[in-house]
Amino acid sequence: MVYFPEIECINSSNPANSTINKWIKQASGDIQNNTKLSKKMKEYLVAQLENIKVDSPTSILLWRAKIISYLDDVWDVMGDPIFDVDECDDAVAYFYPKSFKQNRQCIYCLKIYNDNDELQVHINDNCNILSIIDQATP
Repeated sequence: MVYFPEIECINSSNPANSTINKWIKQASGDIQNNTKLSKKMKEYLVAQLENIKVDSPTSILLWRAKIISYLDDVWDVMGDPIFDVDECDDAVAYFYPKSFKQNRQCIYCLKIYNDNDELQVHINDNCNILSIIDQATP
């Protein structure tokens, strides 16, 4: 599994960051070889990797958060979903840093919190990345 770069790598480097570009190449290859993903999911993910604009740390996190938000919801529909929930879980794993499960992190901006309550308040009220997504969603 190729994990998304840690937040420190995204925030501390220049926009055309070699870390994110290296991850895109590695993730694209790994996705193509992942036998758990359907051809349709592979095409979707590779297209998303090709469409990233590496202008700033915020643009990278916003791009990532939109994909996570989509994969978290796309299977929850009336009728036949485009992708099933298990496949979405397998796909979304590419967009989390390796340390994510050990930390209390916002799933959208990856900010780390010491306390679950603080994290919930942040997600519910203060996440800048989530508010941009919410404003763009009709």
